[in-house]
Amino acid sequence: MIRTQRRFLNTLGVALILIICAVVALLLQRSRERAIDDLQRDTRNLTAALSLYTRGIVASIDLALVGGRDSLARLQLSERGPVPPELGNEVMRENVARIGLPVLMRRLSAEGYQVFSSDAQPYTASSKNQEFFRVHVAGDAGLFISQPFVSRINGKWAIVFSRRISGPNGQFDGVMLIGTPIELFERVFERFEIGARGTLILADDNGTLIARRPADFALVGKKILHDDGALNALRSGVNAGVRISKASPDGVERMRGFERVSGTRLVVGVGQSVDDWLANWRREALIFGSVTLLFGGLALVMLFRTTRQAEDAAARAEQLRLSEERTLGILSHAPDAFIAMDHHGRITDWNDQAQATLGWERAEVLGRAVAEVVIPPRMRDAHAAGLRSFVHSGAGPVVNRRIEVMALHRAGHEIPIELSIGALRAGEVFTAIAFLHDITERKHVQARLAAGEQRLRAITDNLPVLISYIDREERLRFCNETFREWMGIDPAEAIGRPIAEVLGPELYSQRREHLRRSLGGERVEFEFESSARGIERSLQTAYIPDLQADGSVAGIYALSTDVTALRQAERRMSDLARVDSLTGVPNRRRFDERLPEAIARSRRENRPMALMILDVDHFKEINDVHGHAGGDAVLKEIARRLLDCVRTTDMVARLAGDEFVIILEGLRNHAEAELVARKIGVGLKPAFSLGTRSIGVSCSIGVAFVDRDAVSGTDLIAKADAALYDAKRAGRDTFAIATM
Repeated sequence: MIRTQRRFLNTLGVALILIICAVVALLLQRSRERAIDDLQRDTRNLTAALSLYTRGIVASIDLALVGGRDSLARLQLSERGPVPPELGNEVMRENVARIGLPVLMRRLSAEGYQVFSSDAQPYTASSKNQEFFRVHVAGDAGLFISQPFVSRINGKWAIVFSRRISGPNGQFDGVMLIGTPIELFERVFERFEIGARGTLILADDNGTLIARRPADFALVGKKILHDDGALNALRSGVNAGVRISKASPDGVERMRGFERVSGTRLVVGVGQSVDDWLANWRREALIFGSVTLLFGGLALVMLFRTTRQAEDAAARAEQLRLSEERTLGILSHAPDAFIAMDHHGRITDWNDQAQATLGWERAEVLGRAVAEVVIPPRMRDAHAAGLRSFVHSGAGPVVNRRIEVMALHRAGHEIPIELSIGALRAGEVFTAIAFLHDITERKHVQARLAAGEQRLRAITDNLPVLISYIDREERLRFCNETFREWMGIDPAEAIGRPIAEVLGPELYSQRREHLRRSLGGERVEFEFESSARGIERSLQTAYIPDLQADGSVAGIYALSTDVTALRQAERRMSDLARVDSLTGVPNRRRFDERLPEAIARSRRENRPMALMILDVDHFKEINDVHGHAGGDAVLKEIARRLLDCVRTTDMVARLAGDEFVIILEGLRNHAEAELVARKIGVGLKPAFSLGTRSIGVSCSIGVAFVDRDAVSGTDLIAKADAALYDAKRAGRDTFAIATM
């Protein structure tokens, strides 16, 4: 009977130890799986952050390409011919300065030769055989991103972002491109923390490497993504993913994440070493495994010794049963550390996980006050007050709740724990049981996630662009710090509010139709004038729908760039193009614009007007005798004297050479026009000084006087020109008037 009982007890003890080992092994395996899940989330977040930042750079470059192309087109229309090189190069420089990136912007002709450049350096080689050029010759490819190549300009690795330039009839008219050094993306990579053996890559969707951290220029331009991995997923329409794999050149097993940069052929990748990430888990597994084996060995020794005491077999069997029931009850309610205390606050139970978590062995803490063992000194007064109330009521602010607090480790440092306290009645008082586990690793993961979010926030807050996310209910879910600077909107107060309420009726009405189109799944780009905080800005805005896998739109990514300086520069250049550079008076272009306006005002106000055309008499002889410098001095002085002879409401312009025109508005009769003509004759009588010499200068004047409706600018000019020839036939230095 005793032998059978001993055999049964031995078998039961071994089975129990194996079960405990299996439970510990299962817990360790689940802990490893949680660590791998954390690594997967961290890698996915880093990949998304890198993709968003890269998209911001690409969007800035594309805005500069489109802005440069459109600015040149408007200049070409205003110039009515080719844009001067200095104006074209200035447009290139202003667009590059606006995006604040170290790039080179160039405009190529239809033959592949450089027309304008942001560095204004001559470059005579043709690019017509380059891939990006051939693509745009074949048709409008939108924003095209080239393969990486070694630049012929500086010998460094670079890629080209380019767009086609089409003529008025859609014919190919050249390429607008921005050369971007690979170093730009390597500097972006330096902002991300990926560990000693982590990797970051930028590639295209054919798997060709563009940039890598750590840098390895031997791999740039080569295919690094494999058909059985990210490349196959991209070809299947999956734009992001995470998986564990080993890859050349170092053979390190990494959690690899990839994501297509929205709207481009670019793909970003993040790789974090699995071994580095699991280092803490391996240390914990070694400790837990060693403790479990030690516990198992001691349990076997105690079991064999106990079963040999036949006389105490029945009593010890009962004790073992009670002990097993209590242990199983604890394990069923708490997968982690367990502590029990009496109504005096003294520790009555302390399991192995409590020892592993807090460093104290069971024998060292039983009977001691829980406050001096576990509670940090700064929290002991509050603990004592809470205990006095708890022992009589069984209630308290932390009872039956899961809370995060700090606990004191035997080594003297504090560790974060998740704590749950329950109450057990013991007669007239209550005792407490506590379940807790160390959440240090969770805090580290949360800190890393918070740091990643903070990095992303720091990046977006420092971009000179309004960046926001608007959900399908038109509520603002994200906006960067630029909203405070440009719009006077506090991002913290704006989040969650309707965009119409945040912007106000006027600004919202400018965007309402574009918002609705984008929420319908359409990418929308537009430009408008915005007034906020007393500042007028020209904003170039893009609404990008956030398309889900099922085709629905979850919201809108909104990016707005301030192009005020560019538009002001265009207006300044437009103004300069309407002034004669020699005399400072309006030129032929401004005259052509003013004359129809003057005719319309004359007809509307029913008041006569006149047009004068003046030629300098014998101007060729002045040039021949005194040189072109002398002739220029005469023209400038004539312009000055003409301005003195007319009202500020009248217009003096130089058409070309020695030919001037004057528009006289608001006249009462033709005598007033005749009076101005005589005044000009008198004003030109004083000698003109050319250095040490003086010469006489006179003009012939033709005047067309209008005192009726339905006259065109062409007719008026022809009439004044005919009168001018009448004045010349009359002997010059006089005027002739023709009435219409």
